[in-house]
Amino acid sequence: MTSARPADDGRIRQRPPHVGILIGSLEAGGAQRMALALAHDLLADGWEVRLLLLNPDREMTLPGDGPTQAALEARLSVLGGSSVRAGTLSKSLRFPRLHRRLEAAIAEHDLDVVVSFMERANLLNLLGTRRVPRIISVRKQISVALADKSALKRTLVERAYPLLLRRARAIVLNAHGSAADFARRFHIPNARLNVIPNAVDPAIVQQAEAEPVGPGADLLGPSTVVTVGRLVPAKGQAPLLRAFAQVVRQVPEARLVLVGDGPLRDRLAALATDLGIAPQVAFAGFQTNPYPWMARAGALALPSRAEGFPNALLEAMALGQACVAADCPTGPRELLAPDTPVNRITEAVEVTNAGILVPPMPGEDLEAAAPLTPSETALADALVRLLHAPDLRTRLQAGAAARAADFTPARARAAWQSVIARSLAPSSG
Repeated sequence: MTSARPADDGRIRQRPPHVGILIGSLEAGGAQRMALALAHDLLADGWEVRLLLLNPDREMTLPGDGPTQAALEARLSVLGGSSVRAGTLSKSLRFPRLHRRLEAAIAEHDLDVVVSFMERANLLNLLGTRRVPRIISVRKQISVALADKSALKRTLVERAYPLLLRRARAIVLNAHGSAADFARRFHIPNARLNVIPNAVDPAIVQQAEAEPVGPGADLLGPSTVVTVGRLVPAKGQAPLLRAFAQVVRQVPEARLVLVGDGPLRDRLAALATDLGIAPQVAFAGFQTNPYPWMARAGALALPSRAEGFPNALLEAMALGQACVAADCPTGPRELLAPDTPVNRITEAVEVTNAGILVPPMPGEDLEAAAPLTPSETALADALVRLLHAPDLRTRLQAGAAARAADFTPARARAAWQSVIARSLAPSSG
């Protein structure tokens, strides 16, 4: 699509749409990955893109080959100077300055539309003038996201969103469960919501052929369970360790490798020691290329208490891996059991065509001596079934790969471009 602008002599000239992509930072995360993927795809298709960061924190590598990375770097601007880890009050006090800088960037780069990702960027985007359309992207089930926030931040979002959502030309979510929750909470008609699931890059198949290097690499094999994610309470590694202690009792050769890093690392290592399974558990740390770890395991576990859309699960499926996931909000059920209601929550081990769902993990991390909860027991039982049953594992591997084939970059790219194009159409105002 192109947009018409008057030339100096009064004639109409055509130019590609200029799209601003607004996000808090480039710290490692699923929302950041999707924002960068959108910027990459739009640029590749001849659109003009500006990456606008609220904070300078950067962990992620820009996507694409060398020239594409250079092009994106040249189109990247940092609107603020503070860290993403600053407190809620400090961030709120910076909103007026960020607002001025965002509006200045829109004018300087002649942007036609601004697409934002995650709550803080979304609120700032919606506070802007209506001179250009605003599109917001919500990456988590809003009820779960708000429950994890401080009281001040939760109040700000709960009071600001209902007032500002009418300014959004489009609202994009990445899971149908999240869309239903958002519609209920803010009384938004379903027609205003767009669901664009995350995509999986087929290049991960080639990346998975690399040799894994680091702690735990020597443990990989058909008796190994791998989990990938930041070591934080929401990812549920503590319930996984407690369940894995029961797995080892039934499958003595079983091993567990945790790929990722975070503030809970020391506590989780201590829990493994207390459970008596430290020799069977390895902490691989953060891996820029986690795919060899996924591909060389016997199974992947996703014990998360909450997800927006679980990229690690989708990527493992695309690599043909058998997966066990907690039936948390949102995403695991939509990936592993797409023919079931999105609001259904299993109460037992549920084997599907593409993987295994188990009940949600307990809300709090428990000590080693505490009895296993029913959901932890179900997680242990599911992992034992996979490790003991090669035929089941082979069937789920094939089903996972077939299901993951639905989530292509081309489909996501077309959906995003359609939403943006509609927001630019005069009738959409």
